[in-house]
Amino acid sequence: IMKRMKFAHVEGHTDLTYSEDGANIITCGADGDYRVWKGYEDDDPECIRVGDEATAIAFKNKKVFVGTDMHVLQIFSHPENQTDGIVTRFTSTITHISVNKDGSKVAAGSGDMTIKVKDINSSSKAKEIVLSGHTAPILSVSLDPKSEFLASSSCDGTVRVWCLTTSKELQSWRWGPASNDFGNSPSLCRINFEPTTGRYLAVPFFQSSTVKILERSSWKEVAELVDDRLKDISICCWSTCGKFLATASKAGDILVWDMQTKTVVNSFQHEKRTQICNMAWNPSMTTQKEIAFCDCKGYLGLLENVTAQAEGKAKPSAKVANSLTDIGDDDAEISISQIKKDTGFTTNAEDGQDVFTGVQSYSMGSSSFVLLLFLIVSLKYANILFSDFDVLDDGASKISSRPSSPLAGHSRRPYQSSIKKREPFQPGSSPVHLHHRYMVWNNVGIVKCFGEEGDQSTSSIEVEFHDSSIHHGLHIPNTLGHTMASLSSQALLLACPAQEDSPSRIVCVNFAAWDGHKEWATTLPLGEDALALAAGDSWVTVATSRNLLRLFSNSGLQRAMISLPGPILCLAGHGSKLFMAYHSSVGMFSEQSICYALVGIDRKSPIGYEWLANPQTLPLGPECDLSWAGFSDEGTLATMDSSGLLQVQLRSGMWMPLLDTRQNVKGKSDHYFLIGLSELEKCVRCVLCKGARYPPTLPRPNMSLLDVRLPLCDGANEKTQLEEALIQSTLQIQLTGTLDQTGFDVDDPRDKADRLSKESLMKMFALACQAEREVRAVEVAEWMPSEQLLQLAVKYATRARKRQLANRLTEMAEQLVRDREAEETLLMEPTPTSYLSSNASNNTLDDDRYLIKNKIYYLMGFVGNYF
Repeated sequence: IMKRMKFAHVEGHTDLTYSEDGANIITCGADGDYRVWKGYEDDDPECIRVGDEATAIAFKNKKVFVGTDMHVLQIFSHPENQTDGIVTRFTSTITHISVNKDGSKVAAGSGDMTIKVKDINSSSKAKEIVLSGHTAPILSVSLDPKSEFLASSSCDGTVRVWCLTTSKELQSWRWGPASNDFGNSPSLCRINFEPTTGRYLAVPFFQSSTVKILERSSWKEVAELVDDRLKDISICCWSTCGKFLATASKAGDILVWDMQTKTVVNSFQHEKRTQICNMAWNPSMTTQKEIAFCDCKGYLGLLENVTAQAEGKAKPSAKVANSLTDIGDDDAEISISQIKKDTGFTTNAEDGQDVFTGVQSYSMGSSSFVLLLFLIVSLKYANILFSDFDVLDDGASKISSRPSSPLAGHSRRPYQSSIKKREPFQPGSSPVHLHHRYMVWNNVGIVKCFGEEGDQSTSSIEVEFHDSSIHHGLHIPNTLGHTMASLSSQALLLACPAQEDSPSRIVCVNFAAWDGHKEWATTLPLGEDALALAAGDSWVTVATSRNLLRLFSNSGLQRAMISLPGPILCLAGHGSKLFMAYHSSVGMFSEQSICYALVGIDRKSPIGYEWLANPQTLPLGPECDLSWAGFSDEGTLATMDSSGLLQVQLRSGMWMPLLDTRQNVKGKSDHYFLIGLSELEKCVRCVLCKGARYPPTLPRPNMSLLDVRLPLCDGANEKTQLEEALIQSTLQIQLTGTLDQTGFDVDDPRDKADRLSKESLMKMFALACQAEREVRAVEVAEWMPSEQLLQLAVKYATRARKRQLANRLTEMAEQLVRDREAEETLLMEPTPTSYLSSNASNNTLDDDRYLIKNKIYYLMGFVGNYF
């Protein structure tokens, strides 16, 4: 299974390795960092700055070896990630690092065409071995597990084996064409000694598109791996057990070979066919082996269960295949070869395919013949049902390194979703494993947690409000080990998970309490954990591991228990509205399956809650997770996914992208941490995180304001900018209409939006006329809301000498007047009192129509003078 690839470093050469326990993946790249990932699903790796560029990395005995653009090979301790000295120096960039089996020696190759081997346990310069002989930059080095030999490859097109005792070259081969620089080489030619005994050396030969296995004692070729997908072969990497070999090409093809049978047991292809920079086997995986790899774009990938087919299926499949073909000719048994012969099938000598030549004689009924014919067809394609074995006519079986049919190349295991379910999270928070973290950062304030791992006695929670009139700052000892928080203008809600000796608890601080008892707490039933929190006006709520939503008043009254439709993902509250996102099913095709619902809560009733919106699927970007959910200052529901796309729910219930935050960052590893947004002010409040997804607690990061910019096509085009202004102003007009009914003072924003809408329409109309797009100009005119605006459009079309367009606009203006007249007539009541006013209204409408017609005819006559 190939996991979805994730961004690790900026574009450029990237390298990686595993820690010896297999728990950490360690990468380095062109951004000058090496990063420690606590498993592949870690979205917040620890970043250690080592220079402007980190070019090579290796790990052994809790030490990280890093080569940098400063031409030094450095050591860092693990897991402290502190500098532990410099191993050696070069006069050019280090290109590859290799550490021997016991970690006593480290070898490194450089762009200065030299290789240095250093005894780590000795600081003496005399213990350093320098190997010279290559005539171009070094591509790869590999230390023999017994520390007797070293193999190297170079841009000069050769692979060489050196004796570490004499520092002499023992053997050399030409692997491919020569080049003058590491970055210009057609292949990385990553060679590798078999890690258990060092008996074999695997070498990727670029010119012949093969992998040759050389035997240690004679350095002669003992095996050659051949496959069409080995074209442009670049990397060889043995598994830690020495039974499997992984190869990678520049085109992104990864093959896993069973070295006992010399056959391909699994194959993968990079989703974008990008060049693979390096691969590493997880050293802790003894059965379900996995491989981590990185590419030249800075992305990290993972392959799971890469040898499952060889370990779990090869032998049973062979047994099944043989049992089907080697059946005897006793009375109770059937011979496949004899059946084919009796029913008229012969084997073509050229391609080995069965050909029907006609039935010469048979002494069975028609039903028996049909039955046997069906059996032959079924057995002919038995390899589709069982394994990569081809059933032969002579009763033998062979293992094929290539699929014998289009179906044979696909996995035959039952479907297993490769999508890991997103764990519950609090919007506006940073990961729980951080010692100093944000429990929540929203429009009301900031809740931070400080402490040390496993020591709750020193842990504390600090609450800071943006508006000090709401409440003064708080400092709370975190003796219960709270990991979640939700903050509103009326309450602070905290929750801690259950421990072995204590159940899950929630604590609430009610800012509006006037009786001196601001704080209350409650304990969840045994076996039930708090997973998500939310706070609104006069209420707080907690979602639990039993798929229950528990609703409380701010003073601690239990108001309701609601059964959730699925495992909770997150909650968000605003005023009387509660948003809940939950998993609806297992994700497929690298997509999460998340639904959401809106609940309205009435404070005046103990059971005053109802669905404001029935559960619906939450829209997310392709292969994205939900990273933030909440409400705008005006109460509009909004979400942001892991790709940085911010979306809002329109009044119609549909969703619209509002801003792509990725368009505002410079580095690929930079992200925006969302805090809130305002629709009336058309801005998004967020924090820029350099090289991370979450901001640091110290020093305090500055908040940024991003202007709302719809991700329309051709954003730099004048037409697009006018279209965006029109869409935004129209949405604001709808919003102000909604807010006006709730008591907001929206006169000024509504006037500005109305003015911007009219200006945008006229400019779009003028632009369409200038571009000779009269049909487009008519469409713009149809959006004009008043006769006055249409008169301006007619005037502009007349001056531009577009008579046909002016005629169409005249008809539209007359129709607009007729429609208004019809509406006014429907609103009139047939009473004597209203007769006079109705008569006056009709006269007014007639006068308006008369004036509009006269103005239009005058303008058209004005145009006629030019013809």
